[in-house]
Amino acid sequence: MEWAERRAYSSPLRERRSGWVDWNETTGKETLSQIKTAGGDGFFVRADVSHLEDIQTAVSKTLELYGRIDILFSNAGVNCFKSTLETEESDWQRLVDINLKGSFFFAKAVARPMIEQGGGVVLFTSSISGVSGEDDQVAYSATKGGILALVTAMAKDLGRYKIRVNCLVPGPVDTQQFRDWMSSKQNRDVAIADAIDSTILKKIGTPADVAKAALFLVSDDASWVTGTAMTVDGGYLVRH
Repeated sequence: MEWAERRAYSSPLRERRSGWVDWNETTGKETLSQIKTAGGDGFFVRADVSHLEDIQTAVSKTLELYGRIDILFSNAGVNCFKSTLETEESDWQRLVDINLKGSFFFAKAVARPMIEQGGGVVLFTSSISGVSGEDDQVAYSATKGGILALVTAMAKDLGRYKIRVNCLVPGPVDTQQFRDWMSSKQNRDVAIADAIDSTILKKIGTPADVAKAALFLVSDDASWVTGTAMTVDGGYLVRH
């Protein structure tokens, strides 16, 4: 009975049908093209996750095309490389609206259809900054710490509906945001060397490193995992 119940709401990843949400239409369409080139199927919605109507549009289109939502990977995020005294109200509001508000309300929007179909998976992205804090990313650290609390609370709240809620906690990963952070430092080369040295494995992570962890957490292999923050940081937090 337990196996049949689990199968009732679990969608095999091999079906590879996805909706992609991005505020940047160019990069959004490029990503969708990559998905289709790899043999997947999907669609793109231009949306700003800080706007609730955009979130609902993306959810409604997914349900219209596929009839269900098995997985939400809430990965939208922006940064602000400022200290406490440098951070303006507009900086704070933007980060909270996208990183925290957007994450919560996207999860809320998919929760009802997931409940109706018998379950699902929500995966957020936090950051090592949400654990250790960064003195030049104060607002960002606050929003990413908020994600950690959100995961714990939402996992408790939605577990009764067989909805699993987890998050990733990436360390220094070679993304455009990481490169922007390094460029904001006084000496970029020294900053990169310090970032590499800050990890036990002495290397910067790749997007693929994080993607593989994400695939595990949303798959049936992690069917007994919820309320978890999975660290993918090359050992950064162990050292700090």
